[in-house]
Amino acid sequence: MTGFEVGSLIDCSLFQEGEKVKITGVSKGKGTAGVIKKYHFSRGRMTHGGGYPHRLIGSMGGGRGSNQGIPKGKKMPGRMGGKKTTQPAIVEKIDQASQIIFLRGAVPEKTKKNLLQTGYSQLTDIQLQVIPSALAGKDMVAQSRTGTGKTAAFLIPVCEKIEATAQLQVLILVPTRELSLQVSEEAKKLSAHKNLRVLAVYGGDPIRKQLSFLRRGADIIVGTPGRIIDHIFTQKSLRLDHLKFVVLDEVDEMISKGFLKDIEKIIKKTPEQRQTLLFSATIPPQVGNFAQRFCHNPDYITSEQQEKGAINNIQHYYIETTSTQKSHILTNFLQLNKPKSTIVFANTKRKVEQIKENLSQKNLLADYIHSGLSQARRLRVFDRFKKKQMPLLVATDVAARGLDVKDINYVVNYDFPQTQDFYIHRVGRTGRAGASGKAITFVNSPKEKGQLLSLGRQREFKVEKFINP
Repeated sequence: MTGFEVGSLIDCSLFQEGEKVKITGVSKGKGTAGVIKKYHFSRGRMTHGGGYPHRLIGSMGGGRGSNQGIPKGKKMPGRMGGKKTTQPAIVEKIDQASQIIFLRGAVPEKTKKNLLQTGYSQLTDIQLQVIPSALAGKDMVAQSRTGTGKTAAFLIPVCEKIEATAQLQVLILVPTRELSLQVSEEAKKLSAHKNLRVLAVYGGDPIRKQLSFLRRGADIIVGTPGRIIDHIFTQKSLRLDHLKFVVLDEVDEMISKGFLKDIEKIIKKTPEQRQTLLFSATIPPQVGNFAQRFCHNPDYITSEQQEKGAINNIQHYYIETTSTQKSHILTNFLQLNKPKSTIVFANTKRKVEQIKENLSQKNLLADYIHSGLSQARRLRVFDRFKKKQMPLLVATDVAARGLDVKDINYVVNYDFPQTQDFYIHRVGRTGRAGASGKAITFVNSPKEKGQLLSLGRQREFKVEKFINP
């Protein structure tokens, strides 16, 4: 019996009439077996006819209102919006009562193959919600923390809806240089089958080099607001006439960094007939006000993984200490546990450098990043850490956003986070995309301990005292 999980990309041309299929992720993971026999497409959902109790999966059915069976060994034809298709469907979710899998939208075979090749055989909650809405042309405000697959959530439909022209069609604004590079690399992977030209544009990179690339043309540009402003208004090197999409990733972070006026200036320069997608880990009033001004009747999406699903993949601990004991406790923890990949967060550049120096004196391989380093240096350090050539990275909160590294074992808050959001963003470096991880926070006072425990109660995660093995 062929097995699939909820969120898998499924092409029903692979099945023959009467073949049994098992869907996992239903009824507390026990799965549901059923028989594929006849399908019809009606009101945005695919069901099968014939009165079978378990309605399972299908690609686009035999036309609205039809009840066409699948010819044995052949692809099942169908119609959606008047167009004949044999495209694989995106399984969005399963209704627990009726066991119906809802389908909204579809992607071409080339896109499906590209997704599978780049590791997207299973879609996350935010992707299942965003992709159909974006493909339908809707503006949106999506709340989803990092590590839930939000980058692919907007890149998949955006890449699907444009063709290679070497004219700017998609502008993605991000808060940091690191994030612009990571999003652009992901865009290149997801658009490989369409040969789209993708360019990262950010401060700290030689502007002459960027001008040279821009003259060759780009379909997608990922950039920081300041440098995008420079190219549009000073260098006159960016034309927005053909722009179809504006994506703002981590809007709350860009606003907190003081980029709001720059973003507004850029948006006002874009065509009115654009699609605007906003993504944010939190939705403070400024984000809501911005959406009201610049989005047209947007869909508001909150990932079910936003808090409980994602943050509960992380085990949260605290260690009671004093300022003078911190260095010894950190060294002792690292020597005992020998984690393969750990990020240590501090609140200042000076403290970051001190921690790194102390670790090096104890023969622990480590390096650091903060905003005072050159872009080239930051990229070299980050690349070594990402490739697991260096197990310890010490960082300020500049790395809490945009740092996308798989299989980080521990996040250590050496200095207590300055805000609750900083805690969420820091610990979000571990426990990503369904993986597990551990977050350890050093607390110097009963007040800090109380704040951490209070945050755990608010966000519904358990915080325990850490005990070394």
